[in-house]
Amino acid sequence: RYAESLFDLYVSHLVGNDTLYTYVELPRALRKAKKKDAFTIASATMPPSSVYNDLLEEECKKHKVKPKKNTVNRGNLENVDLLLTISDLVKEQYADLEEETTIKSVGFGVDTKKFEPSSASTKKFRILAVANMTMLKGLQYLVKAWSALDIDGNLVICGKKDSQVIQV
Repeated sequence: RYAESLFDLYVSHLVGNDTLYTYVELPRALRKAKKKDAFTIASATMPPSSVYNDLLEEECKKHKVKPKKNTVNRGNLENVDLLLTISDLVKEQYADLEEETTIKSVGFGVDTKKFEPSSASTKKFRILAVANMTMLKGLQYLVKAWSALDIDGNLVICGKKDSQVIQV
């Protein structure tokens, strides 16, 4: 949380008076941009904090793990002109909180003409999961499903591990 606040402070000093594109978690930078009459665009990859914490509590209860509340404020959009979300679900969750901000779902934007499956034949099936490993990513279900399958293949998971996931 300290590093995020420090980054927000740094970004707020760089704000001009044209357009700011940043994460929804940087309220200081967004507030300063609005004071300078800039058009503000924010990106949201996660649901609003209230929704996130409810989902996290429910998931932790299933696995008998103490929930670690997310303290990042992702619900305050008063200084955001355009919010870009990664899915229609996240768009709907923010729309329930905010009526005045324009919200668009843009997905992850993979260009399937540029990135195609390899034509090289491989005998082993591989899954690569790259993510911050949190309870809501569902990696515990991936590991369980992979263990239940009798497949000649590899499951590779990499990323920062949350203490709750380690317990599961």
